[in-house]
Amino acid sequence: MLTTGNESTAWLDVPAESYEASFAEYFSGAFPMDIPEWGDGTLLLDGVYCVPVHPRAAYALRVFFLALPFIGAPMICGSYFQAAGKPIQSTIINLSRQVLVYIPALVILPSIFGLNGAWFAGPVSDIASFIICMTMTFFAMRTLNKKMAYQKYRPEPDKIN
Repeated sequence: MLTTGNESTAWLDVPAESYEASFAEYFSGAFPMDIPEWGDGTLLLDGVYCVPVHPRAAYALRVFFLALPFIGAPMICGSYFQAAGKPIQSTIINLSRQVLVYIPALVILPSIFGLNGAWFAGPVSDIASFIICMTMTFFAMRTLNKKMAYQKYRPEPDKIN
């Protein structure tokens, strides 16, 4: 419950779910509901009954934003590998989110979970891409640290003679 007064932490009293729910409900309101409703709550669109768009849009937004914290790391790691002169690793990371993982997830998950599988294909690909990215970066940093340790103890060529 939101408190009033001079407290500087009043926003902390609001549960996180309410921010998410208000955000999803607000933006899903962009979908028009001008189609006439029938008595049982379904909509008739070109002779086909379907459910109202607004609740599904709000649910889809909530599902899509589940993996939002994981989206940035693969982009940064892909840029790192490109700058480090490793185009194969960069290409794998950059393609992993939208091609290597997303397309198979979009084919497999809906056949198992139905419409929810289609909604969750995006977050699954984002999290899988994050795992691929972190794994490749871990091994690259370990190799880089070994090279740096080797050069630290290697004598310089002009000091050998």
